[in-house]
Amino acid sequence: MVLRVLGIELRRAFTSAGFAAASLFMFVLAIYAFCRNVVPYINVLGYFDSLLQKEGALNYAPDWLWGSWLGSNIGFEGFLYLLLLPLLTGLPYAATLLADRKSGYSDLVSMKAGRSAYYGAKWCTAFISGAVVAMIPLVINFALCLLVYPPVTPQLGGQFAIDPVNMLSSLYSVHPWVWLGTWTVIFACVGGVYAMLGLAVTYLTEFSLVVHLLPFLVIYVASMLFSSFGYERYSLLSELRVMGNGGNAAALVAEIAILAAVAVVPMYLFRRRDCR
Repeated sequence: MVLRVLGIELRRAFTSAGFAAASLFMFVLAIYAFCRNVVPYINVLGYFDSLLQKEGALNYAPDWLWGSWLGSNIGFEGFLYLLLLPLLTGLPYAATLLADRKSGYSDLVSMKAGRSAYYGAKWCTAFISGAVVAMIPLVINFALCLLVYPPVTPQLGGQFAIDPVNMLSSLYSVHPWVWLGTWTVIFACVGGVYAMLGLAVTYLTEFSLVVHLLPFLVIYVASMLFSSFGYERYSLLSELRVMGNGGNAAALVAEIAILAAVAVVPMYLFRRRDCR
């Protein structure tokens, strides 16, 4: 029964207009980042390749791939991705709990499948849909970058050197594919938790617009407060800067866990109120 409810909820999320809108925006962002950060340099690649054949030009390393990736959040596109992630990940599914309570659907499903199955499916679906939205531009943009740049291991003094204090810097220098996969999973988890926050917001408002906007505003305001008090390096937006964070892995994990708890606890406490 649990899997059946989960299947129904996943279908609702991935066939929703919100998922289509979020996916379209992320797709356009991935294409725009590629056109802005990669396409202008295609013509010079042949020139640099010729330099590699000349003595004294070995300091040049053609490792543009990793730093040009959208997930490396270099430039405006990377900042926009991080900024809008709390908003876009909640579009497919966050407001469904509000709609379910208004229509009585939550009561009906809970009576047939049980409250645990219903709310478990809600949590899982929100997380999965948010994670997928977060990964869409990362996967598409990297695939496009692979069409242009060779997947060579980043080298000391290369085009996009990473600061040793940054999280996963040792992986970047030795196992860049593992580095890329790990950061993709991190962004997916963050996107999933953001989407779950939208479900928690339904206990504070009856308006779907607020459900979508409040997580975005909370994350943004919290980051501004961290910056105002001199703790910018501990804000979530700063910690997710792949090539510019302060290496606060423990703080990042703790903040993600806190946000997940904030998303889950209200649903657990008030589930009896929702399903009478």
